[in-house]
Amino acid sequence: MKIVSIIIGTRPEAIKMAPVYLALKERLGDSVKLISTGQHRELLWPSPERLQCTSRP
Repeated sequence: MKIVSIIIGTRPEAIKMAPVYLALKERLGDSVKLISTGQHRELLWPSPERLQCTSRP
């Protein structure tokens, strides 16, 4: 099974990638992973909650 990884570093990247992540997640399920670089963690974290992420960086 192949895994698709989406890497985000900043809040604007998370906002821009949200529709892509959600579409892939709907189509591919658990084979899609969202990875945060940890840059601007305090500003970034509210966005992954909207993306239905279950783990915190």
